[in-house]
Amino acid sequence: MCVEEVAQKLSQEPLVVEGMLETLVKLGKLVEIGTETCGLCPASSMCILISSGRRSFTLASRVPPVDTKVV
Repeated sequence: MCVEEVAQKLSQEPLVVEGMLETLVKLGKLVEIGTETCGLCPASSMCILISSGRRSFTLASRVPPVDTKVV
């Protein structure tokens, strides 16, 4: 679902839903999926979310840890 669809389901403005998503990210409940995470997915080459340019989120517990060590 896109932000507009979620906003319609919740009877809210899209900007309100964007704020909700940002809050859930800050609370650690959601993680925004970026291109670095998409590379871990076996279906990334045919994913419509990547090609659409829309922001995508997943539950924080479903994201594998990313090694952030600096060498």
